[in-house]
Amino acid sequence: MASRNKGRRGRPAVPVRRGDPTSGPAESLWTQTRSGARAGRGFHYQDAVGAWLCGRVLSGRLAIDRIVPEGFEDLSCEGPTPWHVQVKSRQERVGDFTAADVAGHLVAMAKAHAKRAAAGVTDRAILILERPVSGELFTHWDRPLSALPTGHPVLREFATKAAHAGLDRDEIDAWCEAVSLYVLPWGAAAEETRAAVVQRFGLLPGAAEPIVLALRDEVASQADANAEASLGEAAGLTRTSIERIAQEVVETIDRESLEEALSSGACEPVDFDRPLLPTGFYEGIDVQPGHIAAGLPAPRQALTGQVVTAIGREESVLIVGPSGVGKSTVMWTAAYVTRHVLWYRIRRLRDGDIAALVRLARALKPSTRSPVGFVVDGIGIGSAEAWDALQRELAPTEPGQVYADRGDT
Repeated sequence: MASRNKGRRGRPAVPVRRGDPTSGPAESLWTQTRSGARAGRGFHYQDAVGAWLCGRVLSGRLAIDRIVPEGFEDLSCEGPTPWHVQVKSRQERVGDFTAADVAGHLVAMAKAHAKRAAAGVTDRAILILERPVSGELFTHWDRPLSALPTGHPVLREFATKAAHAGLDRDEIDAWCEAVSLYVLPWGAAAEETRAAVVQRFGLLPGAAEPIVLALRDEVASQADANAEASLGEAAGLTRTSIERIAQEVVETIDRESLEEALSSGACEPVDFDRPLLPTGFYEGIDVQPGHIAAGLPAPRQALTGQVVTAIGREESVLIVGPSGVGKSTVMWTAAYVTRHVLWYRIRRLRDGDIAALVRLARALKPSTRSPVGFVVDGIGIGSAEAWDALQRELAPTEPGQVYADRGDT
């Protein structure tokens, strides 16, 4: 069940950074690139990467003046050394990125870079990927493509595709000096953002979640605003506004409510980041989130799609059927696909747990773009009356509750 509050944090008016051109070629280029901002609405991984960048600003690991969601790229980082960030997600069922995939994205970025250079916008660029490149992780933010070993598949594929696209040798070499690759799995982005918040404000991890959600929500809201904004009106998050947003949430956190349900064992955050080994899986054991992360269950795309669609419509979902037909597979796969929801797994559902779970949901301050959800794998872990009571108690939180459950019949 995911609870979504409809309100959004208003964005402050942020002046254009001194020296940015707000007319002429740059303004024209900005206008041309608004289609990406419109198409990017609801692109939750991009929002998570934006919050991750905010976390790096909070921790001092990224020295920039302002983050502009849906700027000249998916995320533009302004400052003494500006960065333009292109973000690419990829569903697990498709597998890792290939060198050819990455080369195609790099060629498109090179063309966009050339347009920015012609408009007087200088920068470094980075391509952030949700999944590895044929199993290889790229974990150095500022290591240029040119630092890869000679003959590396990405370099080889890029040189071929770039030449085919009309780039000459000098342009190819110059772009390899200007662009970097970085692999950032969704779970790692969330965990590192949470760690930055914990370090900055001295919070327990559970109490850091509302701040992470608030940052993600602000990134999403400003991406929406920039879909129609001019260059001079572009919304962005400054170092000061990132600190202010986080501090405002810190001051309103109900830490006792956040920790109560977790410390009592009633629920826990769903772990999709640690794949489980296949030992015993094909002997009929219950499907767990780690099995989905490892890609072990056979996909049930039609049924999973129905659940995901219902979650998107903010409806309650009850998955029923005889034992062994794959209810848990469908349920956990749907939760995995909708990882923009902060899912909690209810381990115990008794009448006495209801109040703590409701307080946890409200303390997390969920929003439309940063929802919070609960998964119950089997109503048998508690009474049916407790499940009904939980639904009733959460219904008034705000319109748009989503319930995901599994029941045996």
